[in-house]
Amino acid sequence: MKGLYKLEQKFGKFSIPNLPIILPAIFGISYILADAAPDIYEKLLFSADAIYGGHQFWRIFTWIFTMPGGFNYFTLVMLFVYFSLGRSVERAIGTFMYNLYIFGTMLAITIGSLIVGAVNYNKYLKLIPEEYKGTINFDYNLWPTYFLLYTILLGFALCYSDSIMLLMFVIPIQAKWIAVIDLIWLSWEFYQGDAYARVTIGAVILVWLVFVFVMKGYSAGKSRIYASGARPMQRKTPNTRSGGTANHSSKGEVIDFPGKNGKPIHKCAVCGRTEKDDASLEFRYCSKCNGNFEYCSEHLYTHEHVK
Repeated sequence: MKGLYKLEQKFGKFSIPNLPIILPAIFGISYILADAAPDIYEKLLFSADAIYGGHQFWRIFTWIFTMPGGFNYFTLVMLFVYFSLGRSVERAIGTFMYNLYIFGTMLAITIGSLIVGAVNYNKYLKLIPEEYKGTINFDYNLWPTYFLLYTILLGFALCYSDSIMLLMFVIPIQAKWIAVIDLIWLSWEFYQGDAYARVTIGAVILVWLVFVFVMKGYSAGKSRIYASGARPMQRKTPNTRSGGTANHSSKGEVIDFPGKNGKPIHKCAVCGRTEKDDASLEFRYCSKCNGNFEYCSEHLYTHEHVK
């Protein structure tokens, strides 16, 4: 985990903020582009023949601008839901880790698609007459962004496993069971899908599993780093006899006295947010953790206790 902390300290400033809203915005634009300019949209798709045969290497990156499924009435609702889920995940793990999670999945999908595309091109496309190449379905990875959206949902289920979601917008169910249902569905899609679908699903699940193990150690380790220089929690309260203030320390009380030199006083040991990020946040120490670990109200009851 030390390498990950150093990586965040060195490259965290390059993280893309508001990525949860950028992705749905890109997908929304892709729907418009597919309908308004289909010829341009086709140039964005991942195509083995175009990459290996036509040297259109931009397709390695532009597949992210393709739409995740067909457009229907629920598309706008779906985009808003994934924006909300992504924002919650980003708040829980931080901007850097969310960037690493999403872009890591994209990288895994791209590498897998390049491998499958190379195999398909060498085996089949070179042998097909030019006038028929456009009719070969396995030349295109048509729905990589469709499966990419599952990354956000699985990440939310990991961070907020006990939160309640509405299955089909009607049935209340815990997020962890939504994740189980999605994993079963992805397994079915993997079974009946083509090589592109399988490698894309495999990339999504693989990165998510890595994320599960990494975040467990990352959150605990980050808590130790933030708590290493922590002082006992204090609260200034009026001293009715002297007219001044008195400092008291006790686990479970809220710190509310101002910091020196404009520096934040509070910092959540899980997400790293301070009172300067959100003035409405409350911060408390956990009496069950071994040490001075301060958490925001969002993570006070959901963090893993440090023993």
